[in-house]
Amino acid sequence: MKIKAAISKGSITRVHVLTFVDQALFSGANFLFGVGLIHAFGTTKFAAYGIGLSAALLLQSLQRGFNIKLALIATAEFTEHKRRLLGAHVALLATCLLLPGLSYIGLELVGVRESVLDLLAATIACIAIYFQAETNRIFLVKAGAQWKAPLLTCVTFLAYSGAVCCGYIYLASFRVAMLGISGIIVLFSAIVIWREIRPDILNGVRQLFSVHRGVIGWTTLGTLASSVYAHWPVFLLGIFHPSIYTTAYVATRNLLQPLQILVRGLDTADKHHFANLDKDRFGACLRALARNLLAAGIYCLPILLFSGAILRLTYGEQLVEFEAELRLWIFPFAAIGLLLPLESRIYYYKLERGYSISLLFSSAAVAMALVPLVIYGNAIGAIVASFLGYSLHAAIAARYAFKLSQNDKIYSISISREVS
Repeated sequence: MKIKAAISKGSITRVHVLTFVDQALFSGANFLFGVGLIHAFGTTKFAAYGIGLSAALLLQSLQRGFNIKLALIATAEFTEHKRRLLGAHVALLATCLLLPGLSYIGLELVGVRESVLDLLAATIACIAIYFQAETNRIFLVKAGAQWKAPLLTCVTFLAYSGAVCCGYIYLASFRVAMLGISGIIVLFSAIVIWREIRPDILNGVRQLFSVHRGVIGWTTLGTLASSVYAHWPVFLLGIFHPSIYTTAYVATRNLLQPLQILVRGLDTADKHHFANLDKDRFGACLRALARNLLAAGIYCLPILLFSGAILRLTYGEQLVEFEAELRLWIFPFAAIGLLLPLESRIYYYKLERGYSISLLFSSAAVAMALVPLVIYGNAIGAIVASFLGYSLHAAIAARYAFKLSQNDKIYSISISREVS
């Protein structure tokens, strides 16, 4: 009865429920994929995957502002501009796939070290999987088709992850596994998700550089700033320490990743709901914050209590010594869950410029501590740097989000930019 009442009030919508199911499946596939890679190819190859994942997510900063803008537009505006919006997404995706793709082909012909090709193949795969996941989901939510297509995508990813985990003897190599999933995901998106919208790539690119350049430019700047604590730690681990520490950093993070994927999926529904509200956006933000904190508490309690058993169950004995790293990841992921609802208010009310500039200062502070933390603290130092960065980030987001009064009137802020 309480759930029905909440749905009728609008705090929990049908979009939230369907997106949660979709994200639960995707989280399971993502988790199985990471576990399968370690069992199938060992810790050294998995370290290449972890670095490739961070490289892909760093490239995704080019898309972050676009996704936020897309999620926060009303349904009617989306319907009017959907061909251009999809065209912009396809252009961004193609650009980000071409960079490592052409590098891979050229270096394969030259005959470089296998580890470099592994890293490029992993980067291509992670771009194909994660660069699209959020954008595709937003398109389906806006189009009111967020049921069958996402489930098909997740089941496909889940089946492939199961093949990697259980049937890896049929895969020729790590690179074949990486390039195979990238081709499958891109092809599946084109057939299942984009088929009813013919992308207008030329006008989509024009729109990126005209109508959306303000919000996307500032958001991209803020995302690049946050990469100091989101992605640099794993790069520095790869430079200063043996691959086992990179593997430990990524593998323990992987056990918390389903929490982030679920929270981000619900955030897509939150932003769609937020954009179509007539009032009570402050209350919607508070409810999302409370929900994310509750989800983090429920998810992280077993990890806090049974970290050793969880590591042994998922990765065997090879990573069981990294219990402290697994427990420590709880704190950065809890901070990430706080960021997303706060950013809905920040970007909806066009406060992205001051917010992004503030992130530059917090990232500079973390950057000064990052190298010594990683050199002397190994994986633990890298996780501490991530927590420090996300904590400062959440504090800045709270400052900007709550500059707005409870009736959602904006303080007088003079910011000259053109945003649709």
